[in-house]
Amino acid sequence: MGLEIEAAVNGYEAIEKVMTESFDLIFMDIKMPG
Repeated sequence: MGLEIEAAVNGYEAIEKVMTESFDLIFMDIKMPG
């Protein structure tokens, strides 16, 4: 399918990734640490 997956261990890392990369779809856990 040609999919690439990125994972973050906490909310701060997720924000860093979103600020520096482009994503077509984001799945988030509302109780993610940070």
